Amino acid sequence: LQSFVLLKNDDGLLPFAQGKSTAILGPHVFSKRDLMSDYKGDEQCVGGTDDCYPSIAEYFTAVSPDTTTVEQGVDLDSTNSSGIPAALKAAANADQVILFLGIGNTQEHEGIDRMNTSLPGLQEPFALEVLKQCQESNTPAAVVLINGGAVAFDPIASDASAIVEAFYPSVRGAEALHAALFGKENRWGKLPVTLYNKDFPNEVDFTNFDMAKSPGRTYKYYTGTPLFEFGHGLS
Repeated sequence: LQSFVLLKNDDGLLPFAQGKSTAILGPHVFSKRDLMSDYKGDEQCVGGTDDCYPSIAEYFTAVSPDTTTVEQGVDLDSTNSSGIPAALKAAANADQVILFLGIGNTQEHEGIDRMNTSLPGLQEPFALEVLKQCQESNTPAAVVLINGGAVAFDPIASDASAIVEAFYPSVRGAEALHAALFGKENRWGKLPVTLYNKDFPNEVDFTNFDMAKSPGRTYKYYTGTPLFEFGHGLS
């Protein structure tokens, strides 16, 4: 729970109310493997499967089966937009909306580096479309980011009223996220890294390890305006 960071919570949007109709959307709603890092090992469940712990969709639905609607909308990293209309419809019919975005083991693992820090695939335009619809209908909407390495989400940061950085929450992540988002727990942490905007990879030479070279890196040397600064975190 204390690994989660509440980055933004305008007007006290969170915690959400239990019992209201809730649409949970985004590419991580059905994730299991991608709730864990690249160094997870292979013994979470007997036989090396992932059958012994729930996805976010499974846990949220088990807690509130009559008021939870699940639609993925888009994949973590593809151009398939066929699920977006169903997700928008679910959001339109809900009292509150939660978007689960981010990256997973396909995008980052030992031996592979990302060339940028943007959300892959159609996640950003999908999220912006959902958030715009929610703003127009005055429907509360929160964004939860699930990732290991930092991601940049500049447009979403300005449009979302509530944002949670969950990193990889592991096998009990769905349970912990539900507790945090619905106010059963209030144990938020602080950012252990600086979050930069999506242009940052183009502003630095990643083969040059001079941390102080303009525009600098980390909280000690960065001279720009971070998306969210090291140590930030609300409660």
